[in-house]
Amino acid sequence: MKTIPNINLKSLAPLIMNQVSNGGEAIICRGFRPNTLFKIYTEQSNQNQCNYSDRPMNFRVTTMSDNKLEKIKRIHSLQLEHSVLPLSTLTYNGRLIGYEMTYDNSDITFSKASMPLEERIQILKKSKNILEYFATHDIIYGDVNSKNILFSLKTGKVKFCDIDNIQIGPYPIDRRCKNSMIYELLGGKETFLDAYMHNIMTLLEFSKDEMEFMFSPVSELVKKDYLKYLTSSSKDVLQSMETPQTFNGEYVVKYIKK
Repeated sequence: MKTIPNINLKSLAPLIMNQVSNGGEAIICRGFRPNTLFKIYTEQSNQNQCNYSDRPMNFRVTTMSDNKLEKIKRIHSLQLEHSVLPLSTLTYNGRLIGYEMTYDNSDITFSKASMPLEERIQILKKSKNILEYFATHDIIYGDVNSKNILFSLKTGKVKFCDIDNIQIGPYPIDRRCKNSMIYELLGGKETFLDAYMHNIMTLLEFSKDEMEFMFSPVSELVKKDYLKYLTSSSKDVLQSMETPQTFNGEYVVKYIKK
């Protein structure tokens, strides 16, 4: 396996002052180079335990888990395509706290991309193909949603981010989103999870009403607006999604009408 290099950080203050975004388990900061970002793992705190500036903060930096480290190492070694790539691990005061990753300033998230429905459908199709490519490398992405898909305004290429939360080989998903948890609890097959999540994302492109999808049986939704966009052959897929244990693993995007 190709060894991933390490960057030993002398200070965190300049990085934390240059946050790009933050989420449930990490903050994203600008790296030392224009084409990289740093992901630094954190946990919520009621006290200002960082003390890197006069600005109050509600998190503290934590150690990256062994599970995430093993996944980062594998992805780096594979040089996985269609994905943000880890370049180096990050240590501070002898602790592994995150990693450096590739960054393209022409990328925007699919959720923020403003384009006609026809173009959005092309991104749905490309992301489906990428998930099938991931599967050939024993990867289940898991949290498939429009916020985790990047679209390049310059090249039109599509790729996935938040890549450290995947399942690869024996290393499991760290944090499951609500729909993924429901799918697991109701007996859905893990190998079909990405198709199930991608189908939800596809349907939301047509309805834009996530609450309706969450609280209406799929069989009822079929009677509403989706068949304006999907061929009648999609009914079996949608109805199988109503009870995840019966989901047939098909991607509904292939049934979109021309």
